[in-house]
Amino acid sequence: MWSGAHKAVLSLEGLREELGRVESRWALGTQEDASEFLASILSMLREGFSGGSRALGPIDEIFQMETHTLLSCSTCGNERHIFEDSTQLEVDLPRKGTATIEECVTKSAGGTIETGVEWFCDACMTNVQANRRTVITKFPEVLVIILKRFQFTVKGGVKKKKNPIQLHRNQMNFGCQIGVQEAHYHLAGLIDHHGGLGGGHYTARVLNPQSQKWFNYDDSRVEEIAPPSRAESTPYAVLLRRSRI
Repeated sequence: MWSGAHKAVLSLEGLREELGRVESRWALGTQEDASEFLASILSMLREGFSGGSRALGPIDEIFQMETHTLLSCSTCGNERHIFEDSTQLEVDLPRKGTATIEECVTKSAGGTIETGVEWFCDACMTNVQANRRTVITKFPEVLVIILKRFQFTVKGGVKKKKNPIQLHRNQMNFGCQIGVQEAHYHLAGLIDHHGGLGGGHYTARVLNPQSQKWFNYDDSRVEEIAPPSRAESTPYAVLLRRSRI
């Protein structure tokens, strides 16, 4: 793909039309969430590669992570273990200020105990305040991190959080912080959201692994750009590629 020997065989409009034949929502032409769009593409590719087989395919081998969530009732101590497979990890941003990717991942899926989580306890048979602890038990080759920039307000609206996120282009190690086998990553791509909720626009920045140059994808326009800066407020999704050390 990066050699320049191949030309695109499907336009962006053609891609949207093809996806719309499989899932009608993408044929409407309205603005949609980038993380949901990416999840749909990966799901379609997974089904296409699997051919109905339950064996792990290339999409699973590249993007699939495994998490373990423990919920415990603060009233009776009843516990529930939830094991999940996913191709995306949603992480919270701080209420204000700047945070690193490592800090966001560790807080959301690094074993930090979250208190005051509303949960229906099947022992108490009522909604209770519970403690929740989530850890990543298997890291993927490509870790897709979704930053929770869009949040509901107390009045029922939605606001966008514009906290800058610190981007380390080289080595990031989540294993030591989360307590599993070491997992070293480097920055491979970004999905940026520009503007507000009503008239926003998505673009993407991707690292060419051969030339180590960065390119910006804005609809059908592609141009070489400078590497991402240390702290930016536009990233909505961060794609990390596993490094072999």
